[in-house]
Amino acid sequence: MIVAYKNPKVPNNIFIEKLSKVYDQILNKGKEIILFGDFNIDMLCKENILQNNLCDIYDLYNIVTSPTCFKKVEGSLVDPVIVRNKHRFYCHINLPCGYSDHHNMIGLITKLQVPPKKPQRIVYRNLKNFNEESYVKDIQNIPFHICSIFDDISDQCSSKGEKAQREPCSLSAFCIKKRNVQKKYAKE
Repeated sequence: MIVAYKNPKVPNNIFIEKLSKVYDQILNKGKEIILFGDFNIDMLCKENILQNNLCDIYDLYNIVTSPTCFKKVEGSLVDPVIVRNKHRFYCHINLPCGYSDHHNMIGLITKLQVPPKKPQRIVYRNLKNFNEESYVKDIQNIPFHICSIFDDISDQCSSKGEKAQREPCSLSAFCIKKRNVQKKYAKE
């Protein structure tokens, strides 16, 4: 990520030149470079130096499409989010935040994938063919006195649990591969 602020007193061509040098330096270091901040260059103008001298040269896209600053009544887009691959992003958020008298808060929702979770194995007692007499007999044969030789309470519990899990009834297992939990975001 490159976060930048251009003071309105700094000439646009000097800012773009410095920004291009920084972008060149990190271009080969990451899969996706996100460039954002308050550039004080209106991206809604048909001819702007940011579009012509940075985005077009590096084949970059501004994801934010609506005004982000409202110093003027019609608004201006001076807070772009510029990326190389716009298809890696689901949508952007452009909302008034209440912290600034004229700038909106800008956010980005990515489609970048997180490595899948490993399947979770759940073991449970299968009571389909449960035999109560056999179960009571197995419980009576558990050597509960053995746990008193351990000082640590967790060792005491595990010594009881291992015997109890092996003997009383059959165990079954199933795996949960992934949960289908999807949060829905409204596209602007």
